[in-house]
Amino acid sequence: MDSIVESSGGMALVSDDLALVPPAARRRFDELLERSRAVDASAAAGRPPRCTDLMSAPEQPSTLEAGEPRLRVNPATGSSSLDRLPSQT
Repeated sequence: MDSIVESSGGMALVSDDLALVPPAARRRFDELLERSRAVDASAAAGRPPRCTDLMSAPEQPSTLEAGEPRLRVNPATGSSSLDRLPSQT
């Protein structure tokens, strides 16, 4: 779920005392915030997140691109992965 939030520019709400969060979870939260801020900045610059297969697979879109990496969702299993986009040179 956190990958969807960070890739879409969605809102992350934390109600815990962050000083009490274990280090690994805190690092993941910090990564989520960094990625979300980059997605927000990209959207503000006119490049919002977009579902690139919405028209080709409207019954089950599965790809969200918001810069790098690209989020791929498998609706059948409920799993997701972040893929690095190929370099555009």
